[in-house]
Amino acid sequence: MRKYVENVIIGGGHKGCLLAEQLEEGGRDYLLLEMSAFLGGLYRFEQWYLKDQDPLEELNIDFSNCMTETLVQSITKSRKIIAEQKKQLLEIEAEIVYVATGSYEIPMVFPGWTLLPGVLTQQAAK
Repeated sequence: MRKYVENVIIGGGHKGCLLAEQLEEGGRDYLLLEMSAFLGGLYRFEQWYLKDQDPLEELNIDFSNCMTETLVQSITKSRKIIAEQKKQLLEIEAEIVYVATGSYEIPMVFPGWTLLPGVLTQQAAK
């Protein structure tokens, strides 16, 4: 599939969704690409877990402009994006590419050290 979009947002976490909302309010064309099966990232998970609410309900975005389970494989200097969704390659050309990938902590396990009581990653400490 080949597609041209004015704005591409890579990352559907909290910041990527807020950017999509701003583009939506400004009447701008956009496509949001998210690697996981859901939008909102760690912020959404924390809100569900801690406050039993979905923060995406408050956003004013067109979810048809969002592609989940989409892995971006490369971005060229000319803003051509190669991505994969459900074993299909996508070619997307964009005027502007926003990278809002956030971060996930993946702790390295050291036998006899990492699993000690009281040793936590930053995300776990929240």
